[in-house]
Order: sequence, then structure tokens, then C-alpha cells
Amino acid sequence: MIKNEVRVAFLAAALSAAVTSAAGATNPPEIGKWCADLHRDLLSVNLERCHARAWQNGGSSMQGRPIPFTYWGNSKGRRVLVLGSVHGDEISSVSMLFRWMDFLDRTRKESFLRENYYLLAPLVNPDGYYVRPRTRVNASGVDLNRNFRSKLWPQQALTHWKVKTKSDPRRYPGKEAGSESETRLVEKWIEEFKPELIVTVHAPYGLIDHDGPIQFPKAGGPLPVKTLGSFPGSLGQYAGVEKKIPVVTVELGAAKKMPDQKVIEDILVFIMRAD
Repeated sequence: MIKNEVRVAFLAAALSAAVTSAAGATNPPEIGKWCADLHRDLLSVNLERCHARAWQNGGSSMQGRPIPFTYWGNSKGRRVLVLGSVHGDEISSVSMLFRWMDFLDRTRKESFLRENYYLLAPLVNPDGYYVRPRTRVNASGVDLNRNFRSKLWPQQALTHWKVKTKSDPRRYPGKEAGSESETRLVEKWIEEFKPELIVTVHAPYGLIDHDGPIQFPKAGGPLPVKTLGSFPGSLGQYAGVEKKIPVVTVELGAAKKMPDQKVIEDILVFIMRAD
């Protein structure tokens, strides 16, 4: 019995060491597996660099998958919450966050990008991402971007879904606001991290949308800036309109194809220059 216990302890220690990077970050086994799974799926996810980041598990999806996040930058700077793959079939949004993290790592010490404090969560909807075929909605069949607890959700969300979308299952807001663990996690980040800016990456409209108080530079945008409007239970309505936290939605041009590296970098620089 003692020998078996020692063997189990040794295997557990070995597994933990396997996710310890050369940079010294030690992540729990479920985060190591998360990195490995993403690396197998996406060329944008370098396995060594993923392991090297100090990830925290924010919580679990409806099917129990971890939803990791990490911090980057100056903890005394402007707080920026960055979200990828709120919709599980928009895989370019996952790649975008990993490319942005690599870009931030390469920025010079004097870069204004380093003056911010980022909370980055590349894969908010892992159940929708890992099911085959991938789905916009989560494991409960809910569009997370229609499930936030906005004030008018009880009066408007289901009616809007039935009338405006003709009960499109890809845009189902759920039975009640905040019913999904993934939605509640993002709400928790907003409450506890207290972001001054929220950036969320979607596809495939090829533009930059925004809700809440924000002014973009007048020229030099890598994508056109347009206001599409918010929806009952959307992040733009919940955080941008009601909480007055600027919400910038980057709509990439394709759900499965990334823009070139310069455009990727220019998008982040453009957004972070906004007031």
C-alpha cells in the first residue's frame, strides 16, 4: 500500500513538472493539457510559450472544461479585459489573443502598450470550440453574447430572439439571464478586475464595433470603425451601455483565417490608442 502511494505521488509530481516551463512558470495539469490541446489545433499556439505563461483557471464551462486566463503588463496601469472565442466556432479569435500576447512580449520597454494591465482569456467558450462541428453556442445551446444579465433582459431578450431572429438557435439567449457558467465568469471578471476597457474578438464582419464611451483615432485604423448597436443580454449592452465601460468588438474578416501579422499588431495598437 505504501509503495503504491509513493508511486502515485511520484507520477503526480512528474506530471506537474511536465508543465513547468524553462521560464519558471508552473501550471496545474489541467492547464498543461489545455495548452497541449490548443497547440494540436492551432498553429498560433506555441506549446512552450503557452506553458511559460502564468495561467489561472477562472472557472469551468458547463461541461467542466477549464477557462484559463493570464495577466500581462503594469498592474498599476489602465485595466483591459480581453476575451476570445465567446462564440466557439470563431477560432480566429483564439489565435488573435495568442498573437497579441506574443506581440506584447516583443514590445519595447518604452512602448505605451506596456502601460496597461491586461487580463486575457483566449477561450471563453471551450465547449462550443471542442465539439465537432464547432458551434457558436455553448453546451447548453446558449449564445453567451445574449446571456449577460442586462437590466432589460427579462423584458426583451426572448422576445427579441423570437421576433428579430425568428428563433435562430445560434442566437438563443437562454431561459434566464446569467444562466451559463461562462457568462457568469465574465461578469465576475468585470466585477473583480474592474476593467476600464473591454476588448472582445469575434468574426466575420471585418470591422471594429464599439459600445459605451470611447473615441478612436480619426485616421489610421486597420479596420473600419462602425457602431452596430447592442442586443438584449449582449456584452455591449451589459457592460458598455449600462456600466459605461467601453466595449470594443473586433470583428475579424473570417472565423477560420487570420489577417497578416502587421494587421494583427495594428489592430491592438489602434484600439489601445483610443480614449
